[in-house]
Amino acid sequence: MPGVGNSSKTMHPALRLLPNTESGGFITSIMILPSTMTENLLNIREGTRVCNLEQLEELLGIALKGEKRGNIQVLAALTNFPNVSALRTSLKDRGFEVIAEHGDLLLVKKRGEVPFYTLLDSDSTAVFITRARKTEDIPGTVLSYINSTKDAALIRVGNRRMLKLMAQLSRKHPGLTLPFFTAHRESHTPIPSAYRSEQERTIIYSGADGLDTLEEMEFHYGIVPRIMEFHLSEGGRFRVDLKGILTIIDGGAGVIFWMLNEVISDIMRLILPFRKEGAGPFPRSRLTVRAVEGWTSAGMKKMEHALTSEWGLSIFSSVIKPQRGVYYSRVVDVEEGTSWDVFISGERLMLVPLEGQGMKALLKILEVMEDHLSLQLPHNEEVRE
Repeated sequence: MPGVGNSSKTMHPALRLLPNTESGGFITSIMILPSTMTENLLNIREGTRVCNLEQLEELLGIALKGEKRGNIQVLAALTNFPNVSALRTSLKDRGFEVIAEHGDLLLVKKRGEVPFYTLLDSDSTAVFITRARKTEDIPGTVLSYINSTKDAALIRVGNRRMLKLMAQLSRKHPGLTLPFFTAHRESHTPIPSAYRSEQERTIIYSGADGLDTLEEMEFHYGIVPRIMEFHLSEGGRFRVDLKGILTIIDGGAGVIFWMLNEVISDIMRLILPFRKEGAGPFPRSRLTVRAVEGWTSAGMKKMEHALTSEWGLSIFSSVIKPQRGVYYSRVVDVEEGTSWDVFISGERLMLVPLEGQGMKALLKILEVMEDHLSLQLPHNEEVRE
């Protein structure tokens, strides 16, 4: 049966399931009881199977129509797991208990920590949903798991994608406002600054004119947003953190899942060449893309500074010859034991893995290069199957 399957077992007291003849069995109504909210965010009926993001979005959207307390945090990670059994084993090996299973959706808990849901999607992307407070709780729950294994790498939004999402949201939702944002400028920030470009800055802004103010401050002071809170004219509030944490403050799940799909699709286009050839998720393949903007010696040095100071990577044998359109460096992640060769010839960039799978290092390198080189992503409509 397509969609979220129904079970003939006794109904959970917090659920009311109605048949849906159009969708062939999707859950259409969930009655949330306040006493069940902390332990089980979605209150899914036993026997229900969730197999993809569309079904998960539907369940969360229904749950959000009921009574809720606190924000909902959504994160995603690129993984090496071929199936949900491998994800389950990895979680258990790191001290997490799987307390409920609904197809490919797991409800997970660690002693003394807030529980979370995780779903392994068809492209081996793991999506996490939790009520954990971002600053206090998430580092001990979802991020604790992701950081403890080489088989998962957090998918960040990144600076360039933050601005891209803001522009897309403004077009899709007339009347969108940005009443709160935080922004920063560092010595390696790639965008120019009209005033005192060498000055590092941190700005926390609150005001109804946030969209205009951010654009003005970006031009004058070269800042890039780190956290943006959006309000929709039709109702709904949510936050986007460049670290990859998407937060539903009020309203439904549609906008957050749209943004999640946009971010994951961009990442999948970039790493697709590494998954197409040979055995294993990241074989000895190479990525060739177009850097659509011209690059300079100063710009490449900023890129190298970002790789070393922000991500702790090491740069060796760097060659920068912008007059000949040539750049080369070897990027090493000592912690992961991986290394990559980076070549630029004219507007063509090649990234060649040399040692180790380096999934986390790969995402670090790609995020920095996207920000500094304006990479033109390979286009593939079926990148998310």
